[in-house]
Amino acid sequence: MPNIPCGQPIPNSTHAISLSLPTMRDVVGYEEKDLETIQKIYSGYPRFVTHPYVTRTQELFAQKMGISDKKILALCSPIAAQHLYDFIQFDGTLFTDDHITFVTVPFEQKYLASAQSFIQHTGIAISSRSAEEYLLNHGAIETKPEEMLFTNNPEHHIKQTLGKFYNNSSENNIFLYNTGMTSLYTAFSALHQTQKIQGKSEWIQLGWLYLDTMMLLQKIPSKLHTFTDVFNLENIEKLIENNHSKIAGIITEVTTNPLVQTPDITRLKTIAEQFNIPVIIDSSMATPCMVELLPHADIVIESLSKFASGNADLLMGAAILNEHSPHYNSTHTYCTQNNLFPFIGDTQRLAQHIGSYEKRMETINNNTLQLITYFSQHPTIKKVWWAKEEQTKTNFEKIAKYPEAVGGIITLEFHKPLKEIYDNLPLAKGPSFGTEFTLCMPYMYLAHYDLVSTKEGGQQLDQLGINPELVRLSVGLENPEEIIEAFNSVL
Repeated sequence: MPNIPCGQPIPNSTHAISLSLPTMRDVVGYEEKDLETIQKIYSGYPRFVTHPYVTRTQELFAQKMGISDKKILALCSPIAAQHLYDFIQFDGTLFTDDHITFVTVPFEQKYLASAQSFIQHTGIAISSRSAEEYLLNHGAIETKPEEMLFTNNPEHHIKQTLGKFYNNSSENNIFLYNTGMTSLYTAFSALHQTQKIQGKSEWIQLGWLYLDTMMLLQKIPSKLHTFTDVFNLENIEKLIENNHSKIAGIITEVTTNPLVQTPDITRLKTIAEQFNIPVIIDSSMATPCMVELLPHADIVIESLSKFASGNADLLMGAAILNEHSPHYNSTHTYCTQNNLFPFIGDTQRLAQHIGSYEKRMETINNNTLQLITYFSQHPTIKKVWWAKEEQTKTNFEKIAKYPEAVGGIITLEFHKPLKEIYDNLPLAKGPSFGTEFTLCMPYMYLAHYDLVSTKEGGQQLDQLGINPELVRLSVGLENPEEIIEAFNSVL
């Protein structure tokens, strides 16, 4: 099993979207921007760590145009630029050079910090492959590494593959986006815009969700109702009954990140339908190979960077529209007009990977089941969070595509200190999930360090019943005995 030095990309690729953080000291140094740690880092998860190629592209364009009094940012499309300017309430200058949209933003903190935050939460920056192409075209780099790419209509191949998993959806109802967060942002915006016209601007968040999903929801709706307990739908039902004229929609995940929990999706949809309230579900954790979600949602979104790719070397997302939704026409129009599309090189790379999606998930699923047997019987492990943990089992089974389906995510709590386990565990360790290789992540430290590192944050997590010393395990394709052996070495 790998011993990857701190800061090295995972996988060993120019376009890797993870990086090795092999000890808790490295994790804390990364979060606190400790110079010793930061100096080792070449790149990281692209929405959090700007890829060197993207930085060089922005600098190269600024030099080319002689712009030094404003910050140049490279975005995936002119539409992305307009969304950014609308959010930060500033009208800068928009340029198009080669295939890239560049915008100017003042160095003033109120504008630049807001712009960078918006780009992180929405994923609208250019990809490293897009930047690589620009640098190559402008002579800033001489060559690029050879990659296996699917070049015969890759978008069709991706949509055709996804359509099979999402109730044989038409390609017309599947939209590809720059990142997984871009797909969520667009799906949310499509519904938020039309609902706002009817005086509905309040949203419901069900579950403790992925960091940027929660951050996005905190910034845009006029009011957000947060229900972290996914199993208590009574409170949501009461809220909707009393305030349905204001509720614009509901967002949740299957399964939730990182506790791998599943709400009663069928009941949630029934409650929402009574008052024509749309539901968005993020299927990235469980995947459409394992669960049937589209009949219970108006829009399903998926981060294709994860299990659909399996290789952790690209960012992309998809929004799948339910054509039977009463909101279908308006959302389809919005998505068509606001397609924050991926770069062709990333589309070709994903198309190369996605053909093995189903087979990959079958193996990962079987490995997960074997690991659950091992973890659930080990005395050093305090708690195992997985798709069929006792509290969430019934809800998951209602939407599972077959009896053995569980997905590929396990979250663990230990009786031993996290540092003792994490530092010595001989597995790849870094952000992201859905890789063909097993990947561990101290989730709360990397996603919510502000909560882990403060007394107030610790109290909030304690109230939520979330242990800050969780380890999220994304199960890979290795022989499960090798993964068990790795854990045996530290447990």
